[in-house]
Amino acid sequence: MNNCKIAIAGIGVVGTNVLEYIINEQEYLTINCNNIKPVVTEISSRTERKYKDIKWHNNPLDLLKNESTDVIIELIGGADGIAYDLVLQALKLGKKVITANKALIAKHGTELFEIAKKNNTCLYFEAAVAGAVPIIKTLHDNLSGNKISEIYGILNGTCNFILSEMSKKDVTFAEVLKIAQEKGFAEADPTLDIEGIDAAHKIAILSAIAFNTEINFSSVEIKGIKNISKKSFKLAQALDCTIKLLAKSSLHNKQISHYVRPFMVSNNHPISSVNAALNSVYIKSDLALDTILTGHGAGGLPTASSVIANICDITRNNQQFFPNINNYKYINNNITSQKLIIDFKDKVTLEQCKQVFIANKILFEEKIIENINYMIVSTKENLNYIEKLIAKIDYIGLFELYE
Repeated sequence: MNNCKIAIAGIGVVGTNVLEYIINEQEYLTINCNNIKPVVTEISSRTERKYKDIKWHNNPLDLLKNESTDVIIELIGGADGIAYDLVLQALKLGKKVITANKALIAKHGTELFEIAKKNNTCLYFEAAVAGAVPIIKTLHDNLSGNKISEIYGILNGTCNFILSEMSKKDVTFAEVLKIAQEKGFAEADPTLDIEGIDAAHKIAILSAIAFNTEINFSSVEIKGIKNISKKSFKLAQALDCTIKLLAKSSLHNKQISHYVRPFMVSNNHPISSVNAALNSVYIKSDLALDTILTGHGAGGLPTASSVIANICDITRNNQQFFPNINNYKYINNNITSQKLIIDFKDKVTLEQCKQVFIANKILFEEKIIENINYMIVSTKENLNYIEKLIAKIDYIGLFELYE
């Protein structure tokens, strides 16, 4: 029986789960790995741990010195630095590489895939997007041949937990963020999550796979959740809606528009009921029509699940890379929406907005429900243009409506 020799860089929460699953379930994995036994031969971490039978390195780059290593698993994190150096050098040496690093793939993915192809190897990254949800494999394999027109969904469990709690309880953003941190759903520094950057990394990757083109993170329009008020949730409930942070990418006339922002989602839409730290991705295509994937999008075990799946892919010779055949154009500042919801703290600010829209020929309906003043804006105008028009008005929130 052959062995698949594995070196792991980063023995944190995910790395520990991967390592211990390989050790404890080796016989089961061998059966699922084409009778090839996965064996962790070396690890690298900041502190030497309890795994005395496995060779330990302080410097992750030392993992590259063993020519017999088949697979390098990078679980360090970060778009640059040692994580980038390790993956780059491993691919140049012809090693198979598995990573859960969405920032790395979003920033350097196109370059790294070219290097992988040049050196007749592969870079696997199922764990980089949506944890245990098999979205990469679904796009790359199961929907290959489909013409995909749109992909959207909940791609950040931290934000979804915060918004779910705010919709159920009369609490502020700051209060729920503290709860999320106590439960381990949010980092001590939650900036990447609550500013929408984490979700933007993921939609940049999914856009590239869905539309067979290069990764372009810099073109993602990003708006986070930290300024959403309790009053906006009261309006959403009155309108039978739920507020969700969605990442969305669409292809039209060979142009790709992708962005992350808060939406008001009708409670008739299935994604409105995806709560807590779950992720959910919707794919629209010509043959499969609507495909929906929902599951645990973060945490040690769900992320480890996708890393383990990629180990099985390697032993089965299932390759994963970007074809990168379509020279589509990524466009900034081109978010259009059929309906927008804008809520106001009082009639004075609503009247200010009303005058601006009349002057600029923007169609709107003035509404009031449960003493909340709001507008429904029906327009095909650029969303950024609308925001710019009312930038000096002290409105509470602006949301795209998803019905």
